Amino acid sequence: MAESNLNVAISVVVEEGNLSGATNVIELAGGTITDQPKPYDAPVDEIDDYADAQFEPLMIIAVTLSLAALTKVLSDVWLDHTRPGGQTLDARTFPATWRPAPFLERGTLVVIAHDGPTVYRPNQKNEGLEAIKRVFGGG
Repeated sequence: MAESNLNVAISVVVEEGNLSGATNVIELAGGTITDQPKPYDAPVDEIDDYADAQFEPLMIIAVTLSLAALTKVLSDVWLDHTRPGGQTLDARTFPATWRPAPFLERGTLVVIAHDGPTVYRPNQKNEGLEAIKRVFGGG
């Protein structure tokens, strides 16, 4: 199957104030929201990442999107220099979960697989994009 035709499922965690914008971006990219957004309850090992009172409540949305569109959307979020912190793609769950990581250095992407995490910096865009594709079986 061609990469651009491969549809993948992913859970996306966004700040509550960005929910509408994120939904629009996903739908404009040809994606489908497959379930109602709901509050994101961070796992115990992530609680400290989001405990600061300055952070907005987080929402999680279930999405289906072509791999090509998903890679583009995630790349745009990862490399957006206006976003504080970094991003995490947790491939240990199904569907994989994309979430902000506010305490990482700006522009950092951490891909967490069953064999451990791999860190990508903005200057490692190609390697990071290949890692995203591999998570979803397209690389």
